[in-house]
Amino acid sequence: MTEMTQKSIAVFRVEGVLLKRGTLSFATYLAANAQGIGERVFRLGHVALSAPISRAFRKSDRERSSSLAYYPLKGMSKDRIAFMAEEYFETRLKRNLLEDGIALLLRAQVQGRKVVLVGDMVEELMKRLAKYLKVDHYQANRLEYVDRFATGRLLPPKIGGHQSMDQLKGLLAQNSLGLESSQAFVSSGSDANLLRLVQEPCVVNPDHLMRRLARHEHWPVLHAGR
Repeated sequence: MTEMTQKSIAVFRVEGVLLKRGTLSFATYLAANAQGIGERVFRLGHVALSAPISRAFRKSDRERSSSLAYYPLKGMSKDRIAFMAEEYFETRLKRNLLEDGIALLLRAQVQGRKVVLVGDMVEELMKRLAKYLKVDHYQANRLEYVDRFATGRLLPPKIGGHQSMDQLKGLLAQNSLGLESSQAFVSSGSDANLLRLVQEPCVVNPDHLMRRLARHEHWPVLHAGR
């Protein structure tokens, strides 16, 4: 193993490596806790319609999957989303963190690596997770707001697309960090390009596509549970 330096990093894909639940869970939670019965029924109806399509795209097009998952938040206030994000993080997200995945992250920090979190979740959640895990750098989806109300769209770059990879490289360059001598931990086949960029790729809790890719690329595979 190469000697660790302060500029070495470890990129962790949150979904599948550190966390069991995906983007739809938070969108559903917000819809189920909308103010007023009428609004609640309306938003849950949108979730029910978008959920099957979002799941269908999750493996092949995570960018589109996330866009569909968050559309039901259209018209919700920024303050309301921030308040519910805090509640969701404390009551749901924290207890669904994978202990083995967190252990990998802590080991990377002990080794002196700079940890970067990448996730489909919205920034309102990611910044709370990053603070909880004592991580300075992250990439997350950002909701678009107009007059402090969500439009139901995500701002570019959306996580999972080519733009998000360019943004990650830009983030690392701004902080004098590089991918070449670093690690990456992912679970989805849609993140294979990230593993090809780093010196020490690692597959954690792989989906079907990533399992096949890992065999072909000879990437190490870990199974992280509670």
